[in-house]
Amino acid sequence: MKRIVWRAGCILVAAASISTLSGCTGSFFESKVPVPQVYVLAAAPPATEGEPSNTDIAVGIPSAAPGLDTERIAVLRDANRLDYYVGAVWGDTAPHIFQYFLVSSLQRSNGFRSVTTEQSRVSADYVLDLDMQDFQAEYADASRPSAHVGVAVSLLRIKDRKLIGNWRFAVTVPAADNRLGAVVAAFQTASQQLAAQIGTSAAQAIATTGTH
Repeated sequence: MKRIVWRAGCILVAAASISTLSGCTGSFFESKVPVPQVYVLAAAPPATEGEPSNTDIAVGIPSAAPGLDTERIAVLRDANRLDYYVGAVWGDTAPHIFQYFLVSSLQRSNGFRSVTTEQSRVSADYVLDLDMQDFQAEYADASRPSAHVGVAVSLLRIKDRKLIGNWRFAVTVPAADNRLGAVVAAFQTASQQLAAQIGTSAAQAIATTGTH
């Protein structure tokens, strides 16, 4: 008998909860919290000179240092205190944003026959493995931040998994002023410079190897 009474009590509680929820539906779905600004990175304009090599290359999704595998825009303060900008995010997690950006940049560089993401399952001769070590704004002083982008890169030949090249690139670009738009512009400039370094180094290493 006690068991039946307990179940009846549960039904009453559930009914009361549903009633309360239905009365608050407006507050749940009509939030006045501001929608965050969403940012992406644009590749540099396409190259107008040079002939692409007869090489297909794939770009892997970068692994990321702690705190960077997120859509939030990271800020490093006091050398080791990681924070994030409020009200702004990347269009995807930082590793996915950078992978897409690097693919687009290498396609526009005109240095390779084709450039794809590794997960696209398109046949390629080489793959770039990436480790995102830095992708944050840094405040060295109180006036304005700098965008710091640092990536370790390994170039592998797919047919035998041979390591063809191994590099670490890092670029720091000061923002024009202490505004979020200026910080994102600094990220874009730093990423464009780093992508150019990756493309040049990969093309030279492949040319030196001389075989697919």
